[in-house]
Amino acid sequence: FGPTDTLIKNIVDAKAEVYFRVGRSNISGGNTVPADFAKYGEVVKHVVMHYNQGWANGFEYGIRYFEIWNEPDFKPFWTGTGEQYHDLYKAIALGIKAADPNALIGGPANSTFNDMMKTRGSLMQYIKDNQLPLDFYSFHKYTNKSNDPFDYARMARSFREELDKYGFMKAEIVNSEFESSLQGDPILGGQAGRAVFMAEALMYMQDAPVARAHSYMPIGSTQSKESLAFAAVSKLNATPRRLCTQGANDSGFAVLAGRADEAQTLQVLLANYQVPKSLQGPIPGGNEEELNVPGLGYLATMTYPERRSFSYPDKEGYALTINAIPETWGDVAIKQYRIDASNDFKLINTTVSKAADRPQGSLHIDGAAWAHARPGADDPNPKGAEQGLDLLVITGAAATSTAP
Repeated sequence: FGPTDTLIKNIVDAKAEVYFRVGRSNISGGNTVPADFAKYGEVVKHVVMHYNQGWANGFEYGIRYFEIWNEPDFKPFWTGTGEQYHDLYKAIALGIKAADPNALIGGPANSTFNDMMKTRGSLMQYIKDNQLPLDFYSFHKYTNKSNDPFDYARMARSFREELDKYGFMKAEIVNSEFESSLQGDPILGGQAGRAVFMAEALMYMQDAPVARAHSYMPIGSTQSKESLAFAAVSKLNATPRRLCTQGANDSGFAVLAGRADEAQTLQVLLANYQVPKSLQGPIPGGNEEELNVPGLGYLATMTYPERRSFSYPDKEGYALTINAIPETWGDVAIKQYRIDASNDFKLINTTVSKAADRPQGSLHIDGAAWAHARPGADDPNPKGAEQGLDLLVITGAAATSTAP
């Protein structure tokens, strides 16, 4: 248990929640099918006992989420059949529930968006027929051939419909691994574009049937624009009362807003992203792709969501109106933080709005244009795409605000 004890302690000490994936999740870990499913389930049972029940000098972490295996529809992680995965799921699920009846059990970390390896509808039918737990259904997605941050929300809705059809209306959906394309597909604006992609993926999933989402972004010793975008979205946790917004869309302009009344704080996150022209419209050759890698051979058959087409206006910033700011907030301070080609979550503007200047509590903010990315062959705008996001933090007179 030593290495895993250390890893999980680090997660707990960071006040993050552990999401425990059972099985091999690294290509170097092998992909052979366990020889004895019953024994494997018994081993997993005692692993759960170690971390949640204190068995073998263990802990009482109360880990909730246990995902059974990693991508059994992808040969680097599973060389067995779909039916074999079903039987392994049964052995592990029963072992986990025996150790901790409160644990949430799910899988299969579907990576192909199809049922060719029986990890979609076929799995749901098996779990239903055998009266097994399915507390959550998980999927993985890298936006190969699209780099469209709305793909995750669209896929989750497809999984939701299928889960409901099989009677799993209460099962959550977890996007347990996501990022942009792994195939080198272009993103306009380089690192700034990747940052806005990440932010919009998270923002769009707020209105999708996704309970949890786990980014698989590269993490280095220094902050990147992408990790800062992740942080920008997380700042909204400080203003948990979500507000209604107008003017956003699902084609690249995303807006989220929230307030915290006791703290006299209101936050608005705005993001603008464009999909390259070469990644719009029907996929040449169709929506299914056999993945074959030299030295590894056939890996999987992927199914991609229908690609969309867009017509982007040449935005030059934005005009924002916030209505009904309480009079009791008095004069409010406005701080504007930005990520784009020229800024790394930088405070670019600080102003004060006098209470006397806000008729009916309305506040108007004009946001200057985000830096244009260097135009490329995939960019229809000769000035380059505006790939950027702003976090606006509005605080009342009684607030004690801190910088992001």
